[in-house]
Amino acid sequence: MNKYVIDEAKRITLGKFIKKIREESNLGMNQLALKIDVTTSLLHRLENGQTQKISPFLLKEVARGLKIDYKKLYKIVGFLDEIEVNLGIDISEGDYVKTPLYNNISKEIMLNLTLQPSNFIYIPSIIGKDCIAIVMNDKSMETTINFQGIMLFKKNIDVQEEEIGIFLHNKDIIVRRLRNIGDKQYLISDNLRYPDIEVRKGDKFKTYGKVLWILNKA
Repeated sequence: MNKYVIDEAKRITLGKFIKKIREESNLGMNQLALKIDVTTSLLHRLENGQTQKISPFLLKEVARGLKIDYKKLYKIVGFLDEIEVNLGIDISEGDYVKTPLYNNISKEIMLNLTLQPSNFIYIPSIIGKDCIAIVMNDKSMETTINFQGIMLFKKNIDVQEEEIGIFLHNKDIIVRRLRNIGDKQYLISDNLRYPDIEVRKGDKFKTYGKVLWILNKA
C-alpha cells in the first residue's frame, strides 16, 4: 500500500481541522484554493475526508495558505510519527531548519559552487543540519527513492556498504547503493531494470556524500 494512503479516521480529523482554521481565518473555500493553486474540488474532498492519498507536499501548501505550521497537519496524519519510527528518534517537538532544495543533481552542487536553489523545504534540525535537498530525476533507485522524490543529502561524509550515496563514476554523477562483493566494489541500483556498475581500476570515481533521508512524492 502506498505510504501516503491515510486511514479514514485521520482523514476526517484532518479535514475538520483544516475547515475550522479556514473558517476562523474568514477564508472561503474558493479563496483558499486559489491562494494555494489547487482545485476547489480537491480542497472540498480534503475537508470532507474523502481524499485517501494525501501528499505531504499538498499539506505543506494548505498550511501555507492557512498561515499555520505544517507540522500540525503532518502530526494529524502520522507523517511525523513515521519519521520518528524510521529514524529511531523523536523529532515531533524539535526545531526545523530551512534547507535549500535543488531540482536535479549537478556538478556545481557537488563542488560547492554558488548555485541558487529552486526552493526551500523545512527539515527536522536533528537530521537536516548542514544538508541540502535534491529532487531525484531518474528511476534508478525505485522503489527506495521514487522518481521526483526528494533526497536529503550531506556532502563529504563516508558512505558505508549498503548505504546510498551520490557518486561520480567516470563522467556521470549518479545515486546508487554501495556494495562490496569479494574484492570488487559495485554501485547498485535498487531498480532491477538498471544495470549495476562495477568500479574498475582506472575508473574516475569519487564519493560526494550520503543520502540521509528520503521523502517520496505520492
